[in-house]
Amino acid sequence: ITVLDQATLSKRNVISTADLGAYVPSLSVNSQFGPEKSSFVIRGFTQAYHTAPTVGVYFADVIAPRANGPTTSGNGAGVGSMFDLQNVQVLKGPQGTLFGRNTTGGAILLVPTKPTDRLEGYVEGSLGKDDLRRVEAVVNLPLSDTFRMRAGIDRNTRDGYIRNRSGIGPERYRDTDYVAARLSMVADLTPD
Repeated sequence: ITVLDQATLSKRNVISTADLGAYVPSLSVNSQFGPEKSSFVIRGFTQAYHTAPTVGVYFADVIAPRANGPTTSGNGAGVGSMFDLQNVQVLKGPQGTLFGRNTTGGAILLVPTKPTDRLEGYVEGSLGKDDLRRVEAVVNLPLSDTFRMRAGIDRNTRDGYIRNRSGIGPERYRDTDYVAARLSMVADLTPD
């Protein structure tokens, strides 16, 4: 098992699941169809032609949807799922006993930060090459002793860095443009 906490993810600038392959032993990432369609291979368990991926990605204990097809279908986590996380756990397979079928390679668990009883938050921004603009903001609100809320947003844009010289199609490839938002609530309905 490999666990990366939010401080480690921020320090290493991991903003998509495709970035995990550089920091987790035995984890290979196939992102030839783009970072939003990346799929994982752990210990050589790979997705065969017309089969489901062998590594399951779970966000808040819910499996991310994956499709069968002739090409890798992506891990289902989507862009913007790597902000305000408690941790990321990479479990080497087989994990079928705990997680069911299609986890023979393993499982990747994205655990979001739960609301706490403290008023806190942060704002983080990035500027970079190719007109990179990224803003990430999170606020934690304890609305009462029994009800807490946490809201976050991640906005990321960047022009493509691969130039198309053919004159056919778009001028640039591999651009980024997304908005991800998350709202979490915890309510203590009874004293127990």
